[in-house]
Amino acid sequence: MEWNYKGITIYITREGNFNFTIFGKAYERDTLRKAKKLIDEKTADFYKMSHSDVTKMLNKLNYKERTFVIQLISELGLHANTNYCDAGISEDFVFEYDFELDELNKN
Repeated sequence: MEWNYKGITIYITREGNFNFTIFGKAYERDTLRKAKKLIDEKTADFYKMSHSDVTKMLNKLNYKERTFVIQLISELGLHANTNYCDAGISEDFVFEYDFELDELNKN
């Protein structure tokens, strides 16, 4: 039996342990919950998109691409922190961005 969690495949061994590899290093845990917790810890930086990350990304884009991404982020801002749209981008990806900042329009 196997699970895919945040792009990482978790295999169960004959002994009942949960084996998986993160960034080329093998791990083993005795419960699926512990395996997922370790994956969350080890991949936290990858699945966290900060304001600084967005700024770096925007600086790499041309004007058309930057405009498109800014519009997408602005649309997310319209839905952020509302009673109807509190799920975020996905269960796995944490998007930490201060939508109140007007810095997007300066880029």
